Amino acid sequence: MYKISNLKILLAGNGPNEQSLRTQIKELELQNIVTLLGYRTDLEKIVPAVNLIVSCSRREGLPLNIVEAMLCQKPIVATYNRGHNELIKEGENGFLVSPNSINDMSERIYTIYNDVELAKKLALRSSEIAQNYTVNAVKNTFFSFITQN
Repeated sequence: MYKISNLKILLAGNGPNEQSLRTQIKELELQNIVTLLGYRTDLEKIVPAVNLIVSCSRREGLPLNIVEAMLCQKPIVATYNRGHNELIKEGENGFLVSPNSINDMSERIYTIYNDVELAKKLALRSSEIAQNYTVNAVKNTFFSFITQN
């Protein structure tokens, strides 16, 4: 069991399980730890304040929330899926875990939390990898493709 004494969890988004999640938070007495932010369009104001980004999605295309986190130099713990696999390089800018493994997820979060140097290394690499997804990088790739064909 991993324990982080000052843990705060911010959950952005909404969905069909929101009420169930609210009930679980209350039943487990986690109101002081977990905050449901709801649907947000201003995550650029929130992401810089967090230590790491966690994504538990089972399916993703190209997850812009992860790209944005990477541009903000955040280490990432996410589940294996097509979109995450493209962005997260295991041990370089974050960690990938099975969507069914709570233990692996918590272990990776705890590892990043307790190793400041590792967190910095992952964060820096996130920013480097994310440069491939900036508007300028996409434009350059597009124009390079057009001029070659």
